[in-house]
Amino acid sequence: SVHVVIDVGGWFTDGTDPSATGSLFVGMTPIRVMDTRDGHGAVGPGATMTLMIAGHNGVPSTATAVVMNVTTIGLTVPNLVVVKVGTGGQVDFFNAVGITDVIVDVVGWYG
Repeated sequence: SVHVVIDVGGWFTDGTDPSATGSLFVGMTPIRVMDTRDGHGAVGPGATMTLMIAGHNGVPSTATAVVMNVTTIGLTVPNLVVVKVGTGGQVDFFNAVGITDVIVDVVGWYG
């Protein structure tokens, strides 16, 4: 048997409901915006890496969220994520344990 926990972080609409609000998604050709193997250095245990995302690499300063493929290296684990852009246009990446390199490719934005 398996226990499942589901956290809803948002929802999507096809636009046919006029009472639904939100931002439009703008897809883009994937662009690599961070690879810690190229000078930044790996992210250590308990560490947070902050990345300026809005206003850079085709993501406008008005973007409210981004869609990214985030990959950790060591044990290679890719994940597609939708992340709210924080104050100042940044997103944070937290590493709980171990040391890992991180690759970030942006594939679109909301705004």
